[in-house]
Amino acid sequence: MVVKLLVLGLLAYLGWKAWGVLRGDAAGQRRGDWGPVRQLVRDPHCQAYVPEHTAERVTVGGKVLYFCSPECRRAYLRKVEGDNS
Repeated sequence: MVVKLLVLGLLAYLGWKAWGVLRGDAAGQRRGDWGPVRQLVRDPHCQAYVPEHTAERVTVGGKVLYFCSPECRRAYLRKVEGDNS
């Protein structure tokens, strides 16, 4: 009787795990778990939002600014330098 309960429990557990794999919950991920939250930052030149970890960075006046591309960074710096002249 105890052996039958253990086998039944094991089969229920394996069925539950198989159902999770079919739903896409493999590798210990819960449904809706998209990994670490990434902070979006706004490019001051073109106003695009980009993930902070991939953005181009420059410090201007003690403040870190983030850019979507080297081109936007250069254009912004040219504009700022032109305004200071």
